[in-house]
Amino acid sequence: MIKLLKASSYYPRYLAWFYARNPHLREASYAEQHAALMADSFALSDSWSRHLGGAQAQFAVTELVVNAEPLQKRWAQENGVEYRETHWLADIFLAQFRAVAPRVFYAHAQEINPTLRRACRGLAGGPLYVISYDGIGRHTPEVFTETDMVITCLRSSADFYRAQGVESHWMMFGFDPSVLTRIRRDVTPSGVSFVGGLQVRIGHQERARTLAYIAEAFPLERWVSGLPTDAEALRLWGSFARRRDWRGFWDFPSAAIAARRLRAGNRGEVFGMEMFSRLAASRITLNVHIAAAGNQAANIRLFEATGAGACLLTDWKENIGELFEPDREVVVFRHPEEAVEKIHYLLEHDSERAEIARKGQRRTLENHNYATRLRELAAVLEARL
Repeated sequence: MIKLLKASSYYPRYLAWFYARNPHLREASYAEQHAALMADSFALSDSWSRHLGGAQAQFAVTELVVNAEPLQKRWAQENGVEYRETHWLADIFLAQFRAVAPRVFYAHAQEINPTLRRACRGLAGGPLYVISYDGIGRHTPEVFTETDMVITCLRSSADFYRAQGVESHWMMFGFDPSVLTRIRRDVTPSGVSFVGGLQVRIGHQERARTLAYIAEAFPLERWVSGLPTDAEALRLWGSFARRRDWRGFWDFPSAAIAARRLRAGNRGEVFGMEMFSRLAASRITLNVHIAAAGNQAANIRLFEATGAGACLLTDWKENIGELFEPDREVVVFRHPEEAVEKIHYLLEHDSERAEIARKGQRRTLENHNYATRLRELAAVLEARL
């Protein structure tokens, strides 16, 4: 069996939220903390170990969350590993790498930079196949240096890396059907919702403006993370000038104003299973891609929302028809005014809305599940090892 180590990092906001809701876990064992994090189904969670690993599989998968400080420091304590307080992430991760001794290493976390990937090759003591990840079109040497393959959810990024002579595997996000067994059904239903993040300085400007427009026209129940305070927005605006990014400088104010409008009435941030429960309780939920997606439908919310059973209203992209049948499995809009029109239509035609939600969920469960995605990846890896 081939040992595969997957080193991920989770959003710091999620980790702070998770441990605030589960303070007892800070003192729990590594195994208990890790199991609780995986059970919360944030991002890809333990999908690799469950669908690439197992008794009948070719791979034995170990999943790390390298920036979960209480988790990682507990592992170090349990395994007698000393680390520098200022470099705890790298020191503990390298000790874990030595302990696992993988043949395949997936450097999913941005923190695992070329220097650490090079260190892993030195520690491997034999052949090591290194995979890195680019989900936002970074297209920088840092992504592919000391890497054998780049995984990306963007077809354009796969094309870019191949043009650089780097092998790349295009793998869309997906949905884990096991989530459905753990969704809470006692959540207060929502008419129209948005559940997600909003970082107005890094390509989320159009998302902010679109959501604010819809919220002005219709009661939008929202659970948004990352909304800046007025003081934070002013500092961000100044950062564009310091970098002489004048396009961003002039574009930022409208996005900041939109974010301010969204802040009023925001119900706070939710992640993991709480997020899935909110999606499942929504008659309609919104999705707006960030700028990095370009003309490609690619983000994880496409599959999280449909998989949870919500009727998804998403921005139109060139390839949306490859993933879902527009206006039959998901509903698409090309501009905010059209989104408002379609919201009114769907709420006035509830049986049609419910049928779209059912068809979208069926499409995701059948075609966009992680078992399928990872079976395809396994075939790619086996051919290269």
